[in-house]
Amino acid sequence: PVVTAPGDDTIEACDVATGLADYSETPIDITGQEAAYGVTVTEDCNYTLTYVDTQTGTCPVVITRTFTAIDECLNQGTDTQTITIGDTTDPVVTAPGDDTIEACDVATGLADYSETPIDITGQEAAYGVTVTEDCNYTLTYVDTQTGTCPVVITRTFTAIDECLNQGTDTQTITIGDTTDPVVTAPGDDTIEACDVATGLADYSETPVDITGQEAAYGVTVTEDCNYTLTYVDTQTGTCPVVITRTFTAIDECLNQGTDTQTITIDDTTNPVVTAPGDDTIEACDVATGLADYSETPVDITGQEAAYGVTVTEDCNYTLTYVDTQTGTCPVVITRTFTAIDECLNQGTDTQTITIGDTTDPVVTAPGDDTIEACDVATGLADYSETPVDITGQEATYGVTVTEDCNYTLTYVDTQTGTCPVVITRTFTAIDECLNQGTDTQTITIGDTTDPVVTAPGDDTIEACDVATGLADYSETPVDITGQEAAYGVTVAEDCNYTLTYVDTQTGTCPVVITRTFTAIDECLNQGTDTQTITIGDTTDPVVTAPGDDTIEACDVATGLADYSETPVDITGQEAAYGVTVTEDCNYTLTYVDSQTGTCPVVITRTFTAIDECLNQGTDTQTITIGDTTDPVVTAPGDDTIEACDVATGLADYSETPVDITGQEAAYGVTVTEDCNYTLTYVDTQTGTCPVVITRTFTAIDECLNQGTDTQTITIGDTTDPVVTAPGDDTIEACDVATGLADYSEIPVDITGQEAAYGVTVTEDCNYTLTYVDTQTGTCPVVITRTFTAIDECLNEGIDTQTITIGDTTDPVVTAPGDDTIEACDVATGLADYSETPVDITGQEAAYGVTVTEDCNYTLTYVDTQTGTCPVVITRTFTAIDECLNEGIDTQTITIGDTTDPVVTAPGDDTIEACDVATGLADYSETPVDITGQEAAYGVTVTEDCNYTLTYVDTQTGTCPVVITRTFTAIDECLNQGTDTQTITIGDTTDPVVTAPGDDTIEACDVATGLADYSETPVDITGQEAAYGVTVTEDCNYTLTYVDTQTGTCPVVITRTFTAIDECLNQGTDTQTITIGDTTDPVVTAPGDDTIEACDVATGLADYSETPVDITGQEAAYGVTVTEDCNYTLTYVDTQTGTCPVVITRTFTAIDECLNQGTDTQTITIGDTTDPVVTAPGDDTIEACDVATGLADYSETPVDITGQEATYGVTVTEDCNYTLTYVDTQTGTCPVVITRTFTAIDECLNQGTDTQTITIGDTTDPV
Repeated sequence: PVVTAPGDDTIEACDVATGLADYSETPIDITGQEAAYGVTVTEDCNYTLTYVDTQTGTCPVVITRTFTAIDECLNQGTDTQTITIGDTTDPVVTAPGDDTIEACDVATGLADYSETPIDITGQEAAYGVTVTEDCNYTLTYVDTQTGTCPVVITRTFTAIDECLNQGTDTQTITIGDTTDPVVTAPGDDTIEACDVATGLADYSETPVDITGQEAAYGVTVTEDCNYTLTYVDTQTGTCPVVITRTFTAIDECLNQGTDTQTITIDDTTNPVVTAPGDDTIEACDVATGLADYSETPVDITGQEAAYGVTVTEDCNYTLTYVDTQTGTCPVVITRTFTAIDECLNQGTDTQTITIGDTTDPVVTAPGDDTIEACDVATGLADYSETPVDITGQEATYGVTVTEDCNYTLTYVDTQTGTCPVVITRTFTAIDECLNQGTDTQTITIGDTTDPVVTAPGDDTIEACDVATGLADYSETPVDITGQEAAYGVTVAEDCNYTLTYVDTQTGTCPVVITRTFTAIDECLNQGTDTQTITIGDTTDPVVTAPGDDTIEACDVATGLADYSETPVDITGQEAAYGVTVTEDCNYTLTYVDSQTGTCPVVITRTFTAIDECLNQGTDTQTITIGDTTDPVVTAPGDDTIEACDVATGLADYSETPVDITGQEAAYGVTVTEDCNYTLTYVDTQTGTCPVVITRTFTAIDECLNQGTDTQTITIGDTTDPVVTAPGDDTIEACDVATGLADYSEIPVDITGQEAAYGVTVTEDCNYTLTYVDTQTGTCPVVITRTFTAIDECLNEGIDTQTITIGDTTDPVVTAPGDDTIEACDVATGLADYSETPVDITGQEAAYGVTVTEDCNYTLTYVDTQTGTCPVVITRTFTAIDECLNEGIDTQTITIGDTTDPVVTAPGDDTIEACDVATGLADYSETPVDITGQEAAYGVTVTEDCNYTLTYVDTQTGTCPVVITRTFTAIDECLNQGTDTQTITIGDTTDPVVTAPGDDTIEACDVATGLADYSETPVDITGQEAAYGVTVTEDCNYTLTYVDTQTGTCPVVITRTFTAIDECLNQGTDTQTITIGDTTDPVVTAPGDDTIEACDVATGLADYSETPVDITGQEAAYGVTVTEDCNYTLTYVDTQTGTCPVVITRTFTAIDECLNQGTDTQTITIGDTTDPVVTAPGDDTIEACDVATGLADYSETPVDITGQEATYGVTVTEDCNYTLTYVDTQTGTCPVVITRTFTAIDECLNQGTDTQTITIGDTTDPV
């Protein structure tokens, strides 16, 4: 029989009983359980199958299990399986957490300290250590220590199991003293003195040792151990000087405690300033009256007597004055004297100086004037019924003003009448103190000239008719006053006028229009002129044909049904034909067609438009008719043919085109095409196994439009060969080269050597047989030999054989003796230190290690360290052969160091900043580790070994702040070096204040206009936005404003904003706020009035041609004044005419700021009552004729004024009148005379009455 045992196996277990329960050193019958045991037996007859076990070694135990099959004829076959049972897992040791013990030494802090291993197997819980291990083990610990303050103990726990697998873990126990001394400095103190030497005799900027003098200095120290106590002083500022005294206690472990005491030395008394008495100066302005006036401070230190000021102050001081002014007439100056001593204590006092003026101006107006003009605007361009300021233009206006001080000169005009207009111009001068003078001038304006009209040039208009060409045609007059430019007509006339035109027309094509323009001015003067306008149409229509078009069709009849070679009228069908005609007048539109070509046919369609005037426009459209569609060819579906070659598989194969027109069904191809076509196919081939043939079908129609499609036909062979490899094999050898001489990782052709290699191939066709080897593992090496058969079509069959090559003996390693190295650190002292394994194979002599091993091996070492000063390194050498058999040994290397570092701090520094946080961002009163940043901090450390560099800061003073930065370097062995740097931080930059823009407030006075006005400083810190002020200052500051004012109307307020930062740097800026009343009073005069009287004196007793002040009598005069501020109300009268007399009463209100409002009332005084005349009674006179009977008969009026009684007539009339009579007569005998008496008063009111006088001779002759 042929027995094939299962593959070798490795079992992780502590012993055979646990790892292999069916172990048996006597044969066990497993017939029928082959699958359960993984064994195969090749035997045609019945057999019995057994196994038996043997073992070698202990850790691991190697079991050889021999399987034996015996058939009925006692033929026997065997095979073996190797089963390895061992414990290869290291115990896992978990040490307790690191611990810190507060104690003075190791004996006190850790009683079970031991530098030799202590067996604590079974005491794991007591020591807080855990061990994870399935097998028996031994647990020990051993201690090492480094350092002094603190002492750092490394406790290494080691567990070793029965197979010498080893696990370790460490616990770090730190023993030391870490508590800082607590220092309590005495309370802060203030000393009144001039300088430090006087105020603090024991001041010292270098440390002073006062150990044992704590009570004398008022300082207490809480510390259990020995310590040293020192103090050191720093100072900042000048007035006051602020001294910071820093007390420092350092114990034996260099734990340090500090506290500070602040001692302030200062002076505080303000100077006392006494200003001279107030003064009054007679002058027009400040420059004249007070030459040394200054709104910026003037230093007069040492000139106290000259200015009449006294200062009481023990220390040096500076004396200044600054002036502010208010009012204008008078100007009141406040002179503020300020004394500031060296400590900025300040004293002030003020003196008031008054400057003023009193005299009225005298005004002389120019003589009266007459101007020829149409109206006031033309004749007197500067006419104004509101006051006009002409100050400085006196010569221009011909007015003179006599006044020593500044004044304002205005005039105001009033007018009466229309033709002419009579203007009264009143000139008024008001000086700065509101003294006033006036005078008047009379100006008369009138006009007479006729207008001259010039019509525009004749015009021709392109249009179809009058309505279109001349929309404003009118046969009735049209008023175009003000539209002269629009109509192209000019009118030469200085006065207002009305301009009209009227049209007439003749003709039709063209139409000729005559347009007559007429201008009539306000005086009815008249001028005319005419323009001829011709209207006609001369423009050709513009025809735009539709875009060119392409029509898919066989012929013109099909493609264009409306084709016509004779003109077709399509007027009105433009949209339907896509043609547009641009023509303002009526037109006729036609088209006509012509054609060229056959495939395609190109038709030219010409559109023609003719308007009513026979103007003509044309455009063309090109229409193309043809066939452009390719035939659509659909080839039959792709096909696969099983055959050896093309000739066998595809008999009609052709690489030249074959015409198959009409055989479409036979070839399975379809063609979609409306026209006649030809169909061909042509073949191409690619590949060999398979051969891929592409058959292309092509259809071409009569217009050479072409369509194609392809069919793919595949011809080839597909069956894989079947390969059977030989059985697996195991070879005992060190490597592949020795164990398998024909090993090859590149394919080896063994075609024809199948029997030699024990491989069989089943394949009908020619093939090539190769093998190629791959290997995995190292001990053992498992080789997979892959046999591959490939036929001519690259069909492939494979099978594999496994060949195992391996080895088993451990190497023996002997490490060098222990060593001690003087160095700062591991990197310096042991350059090849590595906590990861380092391969030193071949360098055994260099490292002093020896390895006993027959086979190739790798030698590594790995380092671990404990402690810091010294560092104790355990170097473990490990040799592992190619089969992972391992040998180890260790060497102990001790590395240590002792020298103190030397620290050199950077030079002292001064920083411009507001505070420590801004100026020194890295300020820290707790130590800051800057190890590795020495260059950044400007500090140097001389130290061969690794060290930690820290700094800690202390500060004194406020402005500036003086910081002492102490740099400390401590190396790994706690050797220490220090040095200090002084850094001064202060703010010397003045704030920049930007006041808001100047402002103007409409109000009567300051209290109303500016509620927050203050002549004493107001703190508005934090309200900058509310006040519109900005302060550019990096540091904290206080912002105030203070106001001063000048003038009265307006009041000009200077608001000074002052920002003072914490270091007394100061910035100022000012805002000017103008408060005034610029609104004119609104005067509403009473309604016009008519008074029945003979004259002004009788009708209007308060008539006055000079201004009359009626302030407060508004109701009495029926006038109202709307004005928020105080004002003066006057009226003045002017009169025109006689009967009636028209009086213009002008009411004028002038407020305190000389804003003026006026309104007028017209009062008409006249006599409208007719006289009442009573004639004497009728009379009869006996006489022959009139001459005899009535000697005063008169047919022309006879003035008998004053002779009323003589004539027996009475007249009732309040005013002056003239009395006349006139006679008429009728009849002859008697003659009847009518005598009419007529009285006419001064206003031409008239009264009449008649007397009848009969003259006749009634006496008979005797």
